[in-house]
Amino acid sequence: MTNLQDKMIRAIARNDFTEVNGATPKSLNDIGWVWANTVIYSAEDKGVFTSLVNAGLAAHNNYKGDDACVTLTEAGFLAYQALAA
Repeated sequence: MTNLQDKMIRAIARNDFTEVNGATPKSLNDIGWVWANTVIYSAEDKGVFTSLVNAGLAAHNNYKGDDACVTLTEAGFLAYQALAA
C-alpha cells in the first residue's frame, strides 16, 4: 500500500463518526459507516479511496452528497490492524 492509502485507512478507522467515536476499533463493527465527506476532501482523496475500493480494502454505500458513507472491508480492517501494530 502507498502512504496515502495507509493514511486514508487510518482516517476511516479512527474517524470521529465511527461506532466508537474515534477510539481505537477492536473489530470491523466498531467502525461501521462514516460520512464520506469527513474522509474524502479532494480529487486526490477520491482517487486514493477508489484505489482502496479496487483493492477490496474499502467500500462506499453508493449514495451521493450528504448521504454518502464509507467503511473498511474485512481485508481493510486487517490492513488497519497491521498498520496500528
